[in-house]
Amino acid sequence: MQSKFRLILNLFSKFKMSLDNAEKDALYSKISEGKAQAYFHKTKNQVFYNPIQEFNRDLSISVLNTYSRVNDSKKLKILEALAASGIRSMRYALEVDNVEEILANDFDQKAVDLIEENKKLNNVEHLVKSSCDDATILMNSMSRNWKTKFDCIDLDPYGTPASFLDSAVRSIRSGGILLVTATDAGVLCGNGADTCFTKYGSVSLRTPCCHELALRILLQSISSHAARYSKYIVPVLSLSIDFYFRLFVLVYDGQMKAKESINDIGFFHICPECHTFYEQKYGKTVPTKGNVKFIFDSTSEYNLTKCQNCEATLKLVGPVWTGKLHDKIFIQNILSYLATKNDKDFKTIERMVGMLNLACEELDNPLYYILDDICSVMHCQTPNHNVMRSAIMNCNYQVSYSHCAKNSIKTDAPSHVIWDILKRWVELKPVGEKWLKPENRVFKILKNQAKINVDFTVRNDCTPISKQNNLLRYQEPPPFWGPGSKPKRKSENEHSDNKNEKTKKTTDLSK
Repeated sequence: MQSKFRLILNLFSKFKMSLDNAEKDALYSKISEGKAQAYFHKTKNQVFYNPIQEFNRDLSISVLNTYSRVNDSKKLKILEALAASGIRSMRYALEVDNVEEILANDFDQKAVDLIEENKKLNNVEHLVKSSCDDATILMNSMSRNWKTKFDCIDLDPYGTPASFLDSAVRSIRSGGILLVTATDAGVLCGNGADTCFTKYGSVSLRTPCCHELALRILLQSISSHAARYSKYIVPVLSLSIDFYFRLFVLVYDGQMKAKESINDIGFFHICPECHTFYEQKYGKTVPTKGNVKFIFDSTSEYNLTKCQNCEATLKLVGPVWTGKLHDKIFIQNILSYLATKNDKDFKTIERMVGMLNLACEELDNPLYYILDDICSVMHCQTPNHNVMRSAIMNCNYQVSYSHCAKNSIKTDAPSHVIWDILKRWVELKPVGEKWLKPENRVFKILKNQAKINVDFTVRNDCTPISKQNNLLRYQEPPPFWGPGSKPKRKSENEHSDNKNEKTKKTTDLSK
C-alpha cells in the first residue's frame, strides 16, 4: 500500500514539476550569457534582453576579479542596488572569485520575483539574496554599521545615477569599489546645462570633447558626495561606451585626503568657435602641521574672458574632475587577468582588450581636440593623423588618442602650440581667399603668426602600440543599439486592458 502511495506521490510531483516548467516556458524565454542563464518575460511589452550591455557586464566581472586579486583575494560583499532581472548578480555569483554575498535589490516586486526564479535557475541561492526596497533607503540603512556596509556597490540605473550617489558613498567600506553607469548622455554632454547643474552640480557644454567632460562631471559629483563624509575617491577606470558612461571608483575614508581632493577639481573655459579649452583650478592645498591649508589660485596665464586664439567669448564649464581618469597599473592588472581568458569566457573580450589598451595609452592631461574639427575651424586640408602626431612629438610634447573619440588628439602641448602647428600646416596647404576676410575667424586666428618652427616628418614611433597590434579600439555600434525604454510601473489599482497593453512602453530588465 505504501509503495503504491509513493508511486502516486512521485507521479503527482513529476506532473506538477512538468506543469511548473510548462508554465515557465509559456511565461518566460531563457537566455544564456557568460556562465549564467536568465529568464525574461515573453510578453513583448514587459521585458526584453539588451545584448549591448553584455560588454558592460563582462568588463565589470573583469574589474571585480582584478580588484579581489590585488586585495589579496578579499571576500566580497556586493550590492546590486537596481538589479532588475538580476542577470548581473547571477553572473557575479558564478564568475567573480571570492564572493561572500550578493544582495540583488529592486523596487519592483515583479523584478524581485524574476530574480528569485533566476537564482533557482543558476543554483546560486546560497550566494544571492533578493530585496524589494527603495535603493536609497536600503543603502542609507546599511551605512550605519561597518558590518552591514559593502565592498562593492553597482549602480546601473536607467538614466541618471545622481540620486543614488550620496547613499552609495556612505554605505561602502573604506577601500571599496563603486561601479556607476550613467545613460543620460544628452544631459552630461551639454544638451541641458541647467538640468546637468540640478543633477550633478556642474554646467555641461556641447563641444567636441564633451564625452570626456561628461566623465569628469560624474567624477566631480561622486567626489563631492564622498567629501561630505570625510571620504575621497581614486578612479581606476572611467569609460565612455556606446550610449553610456561606466566608472569604477575606489572610495576611502580620510579627512585629510578628502580636503586635498579640491586639488583635482576645477573649471574649463571653452571657446564655442574654435573649441580651444583653458583649465582653471580653484587653487591648491599645502600641508601644515597635522592639517592642510588651502591657497586660492590668484594668478592665471590666460585672459579668461576672450579666447587667445580666435577672440571669441569663452564659456565656463564645470566644476569638473581635473585629475586622472584611470589607474594605469590597475588596468594592466585587468589585462593580465584577461590574458588567461578567451572568447568562451567573455564574448566581448576582443573589445575589452582593445579599449583597455587604449585607455592605458591615454595621457592624463584633461580633454582633447578632434583633428577634423580644428581643421574645419581653419577651413584647411586635414593632415594625416600620423603627420599631426609627429608634428606634436617633434615639438617635444607627448600625444595620444582618447578612447572617447576615434580621431582625437590628447596632448600635454599648450593650446597655442596646437594652433601654431596648424598655422604652419596652412603655410604648406593654403586656405581659400574667401576665408581670409577680416570678419572671418580664420583671419583672426592667422593674424598672429606662428612662433615656433614645425617639423612634419613622420616618426616611426608616432603610431601607438594598440594600433600597431591591430586591436579592436573603436567598435562601430550595431543596428538598433541603445538603452531601451524606461521601466513604467503600474499602480496596484490601475486597470489593465488590451488598449493599455498595446500602448505600454518596453521595459529593460536585463541589467
